[in-house]
Amino acid sequence: FRDEQLLPILKLCNNHMQFDSLSETILREKVVDDPDFNSDLVLTIWEGNEIIGFLSAVIRQVRYLKSGFIKLFVVKENYRKQGLGNLLYDEIEKRFKERDVFNVRVCEAPFNYLVPGIDQRYIEAIRFFEKKGFQKFSEVTNLTVDLTNQDFNTEAQEESLAQGKIEISR
Repeated sequence: FRDEQLLPILKLCNNHMQFDSLSETILREKVVDDPDFNSDLVLTIWEGNEIIGFLSAVIRQVRYLKSGFIKLFVVKENYRKQGLGNLLYDEIEKRFKERDVFNVRVCEAPFNYLVPGIDQRYIEAIRFFEKKGFQKFSEVTNLTVDLTNQDFNTEAQEESLAQGKIEISR
């Protein structure tokens, strides 16, 4: 991995991760600026000058367990089901084993995670990891709400409660 690959990786992610959109700042924070970043755990596949596959992983000691975390994994859509995902995964698994890492989790690297797990809408990804022997053990969701146009004035509700001798205060 080299820093100049970040923008082509960003383009790959934004064009081929249907339910996610990354900025350069977020991608850099979650990959390169991760406190456990190791360029040997960032894998890319290129066809000529075009990146067609990417996998970013880290190794962390969480409590008593040394674990590998696959943070980001994407293959260009028209290259899927041709073995590239297997190639990336098998290589990262080999590198984990070389470092005595035998516990691997996908998409939820504590302390600096990008997403809390595989989004359930990425059915191909879920099937891929199930075929690799992974098992779902819980479900977590990132919740986002646009609050920019919300009215937070509560005077009417507070007056109504005050009539019942209920006072609201900080």
